Amino acid sequence: MRPPACWPMKRSEKPTSEFRASVKLFFTATLSATRRVDWTFSRMTSLWFYILLALAAGACLPTQAGINAQLNRWTLSPVWTAGISFAVGTAALIVYGLLTRGPLTLQGLSAGTPWWVWTGGFLGAFFVSATVVLAPALGAAAMVALIIAGQMLVSLGLDHFGLLGYQPHPLTPWRLVGAALIVAGVVLVRRF
Repeated sequence: MRPPACWPMKRSEKPTSEFRASVKLFFTATLSATRRVDWTFSRMTSLWFYILLALAAGACLPTQAGINAQLNRWTLSPVWTAGISFAVGTAALIVYGLLTRGPLTLQGLSAGTPWWVWTGGFLGAFFVSATVVLAPALGAAAMVALIIAGQMLVSLGLDHFGLLGYQPHPLTPWRLVGAALIVAGVVLVRRF
């Protein structure tokens, strides 16, 4: 199986020093985040903390997609690329859990647990595999814009009906206008 023609680098080419540096920086930042943190979330309940956390999480999406798209040049499989990404993420979470000594409580997890709570991992695997394919084909801005539009449309339904444990927030005309503006933004980012 050959990489798609939209990829600028051939399989036989070596990664650039900029790519190696960005991967090293990403993994250094990931590993440094696993150090024991002295503050607790109870002290950081300000709205600004959550806004900054959301922005940081959002910044990870195109970065992870770009890194995984580069990794896919060697694996030549979005599924294996996503598997490697999940393995590294799992290892980082295990190290973080051990360093912070977070409690591991699995009691009652199977008793009365709905079957669908286990599907989050499948959705994550699909998402990471899809971004591996989408990043080189669409570019970072268009990929993220389309992902945000999909997230917004599904979020409106989840909020309106109070599904998956979300508090119900009825669909109002203003919420629809906001969603329409996001879709319009997707069209502008994709077109220009």
